[in-house]
Amino acid sequence: ASIVLQACSADRQSGDLFGPTEAGQPVVDGLLIVDRKLPFLYLRRTQPPGSPYSRLQAGIVSANVTIYEGDRAYRYAADPDSHGRHNPPPNAPIVLPETTYDLMIELPDKIITGRTHTPARVHIQSAFLIDEQSDEILQELTLFNEGDVYTSPLNQLHYQEGVIELAIDTVEAVGYQLAILSL
Repeated sequence: ASIVLQACSADRQSGDLFGPTEAGQPVVDGLLIVDRKLPFLYLRRTQPPGSPYSRLQAGIVSANVTIYEGDRAYRYAADPDSHGRHNPPPNAPIVLPETTYDLMIELPDKIITGRTHTPARVHIQSAFLIDEQSDEILQELTLFNEGDVYTSPLNQLHYQEGVIELAIDTVEAVGYQLAILSL
């Protein structure tokens, strides 16, 4: 029993989860969002455990970053003001639904590739404000196809009052994320 309890302990040293061998691994951070422009990407290397994190040390500037959509290539440029950030080309295109995008990053010592297929657009069928305790519908919200959602009295909500519930069309995907962004 003592072996099991020691293995489950929350007391860990900085090198217990990731050791020094994982330091220096490239990490790509970026999101393709349907109907938004191609995003900027962050390209960084993992830092050794136990040492303070430094964006200057982690950021990778010397890389050729390209996103391909079919036969079109979009070359990124290192951002001179943000170490490790790579910006899409001027007039970057809008990310299309149900489209395959390929990523290629050429580093001095390796090539990183990735591929993603964007989902179809998500359509909201209905939106409700729900009481968190009783699951009772407090009010139905106005949708874009029903009027001006920004001035509709039904959409004027009080902070932390209830939970918003959305009914959306089924999306043929293994998984997806839905984000609500503030205007």
